[in-house]
Amino acid sequence: MKKLCIIAAAYPPNVKGGGEKSTQLLAKGLSALGNEVTVLTIDHRDNEFQDDTVRVRTILSPNVYWNFKHSEPAFRKLIWHFRENFNPRAKQIIVEELERIKPEAVITSTIENFGNAAWEACHELNIPVAHILRSYYTLCFKGTMFRDGHNCEQRCHSCRAATFGRVRSAAKVNGLIGISDFILNRHEPYFTQALSQRIFNPVEVETSVNALPEGEQYIFGYLGRIEPEKGVELLLEAFQTLPDDYQIKIAGTGKEDYVKYLRDKYPSERIHFLGWVSPEEVYRSVHFVVVPSMWHEPFGRTVIEAYSHGVPVIASARGGLKELVEEGVTGQLFEPDDPANFRQACQAAVKNQLASRAVSLSVQKYAQRFSVDVISAQYDAFIDAMLNEHATQNIMQAS
Repeated sequence: MKKLCIIAAAYPPNVKGGGEKSTQLLAKGLSALGNEVTVLTIDHRDNEFQDDTVRVRTILSPNVYWNFKHSEPAFRKLIWHFRENFNPRAKQIIVEELERIKPEAVITSTIENFGNAAWEACHELNIPVAHILRSYYTLCFKGTMFRDGHNCEQRCHSCRAATFGRVRSAAKVNGLIGISDFILNRHEPYFTQALSQRIFNPVEVETSVNALPEGEQYIFGYLGRIEPEKGVELLLEAFQTLPDDYQIKIAGTGKEDYVKYLRDKYPSERIHFLGWVSPEEVYRSVHFVVVPSMWHEPFGRTVIEAYSHGVPVIASARGGLKELVEEGVTGQLFEPDDPANFRQACQAAVKNQLASRAVSLSVQKYAQRFSVDVISAQYDAFIDAMLNEHATQNIMQAS
């Protein structure tokens, strides 16, 4: 049994995206393996509570505000970004919390609001720390490396200035976990002292399989935020050129004016805007899930959740998504900036009979590779390896 601390910018019930859910699944998975797990996270007040066998400790943001759901003036945003790179107060707060928790190892799941102070605090206390790459936050102040409709091939001057402290402190991290090979390869040159490994995100795996029959109609589904970088407009533009027996359901929310713009520009009886609905409601009512992201998604939780419900996926060939879709077997890939290629991918999915019962059972079996038990065991083994490496280095430095 190991005593572990997971540091996260937010933790359920505070949920903004997949990162919070992944953190919770990991914490519970590591606890189920016999580890004593404490999550150090941020909320609007100091508090402690139990999430099953996981102890959760919440503190106020050590930065000027908690950026979880805040809209702040520009000058406060500038201060916030500066303190993400240099914040002695945050470091002292984290040191004090870790001295109380006394973990053998720390995992930084998301470090926003703690900033590089989380890594500096672990280094000062000689506690090995592993960082999970859930976004490009170490290298890009927006965390996306996506600007003006394009993926950034290099770090711009603004990002270099806004991440100077995090990049400097990355050399003090002992372990680096990428939720895809793509994001891991992008960051390894900056984490020069870290043991590294790709470990996918854990996903709760369903036991029931989508039983939507093949028929005269093929129903496609999109789930997620309705934003330009998510590729929703390209999806709708291309969908208008597909056969009349193809329909699509758009599930999710976004800025009201952008959603209205899309509704007005693409009026069609075959396009259904559902607003916010439960993912399960969509998975059980579509033949295919579409993930049309323009940016390099680090992972793609929607892909595995769809598989887990027995639904194949048509995804853009970007970032970590390419590692999750086997063409003609679990789904199809397409170039998101090419509407004709998307149309071909949809038609190929139908032609290859990916909506069949046999494929539904196959993709659900594939999803088992991402179960909480499987992924947590990989994390547990990685932490053991990091602890052994750290102990060896301590002995070498002492001799």
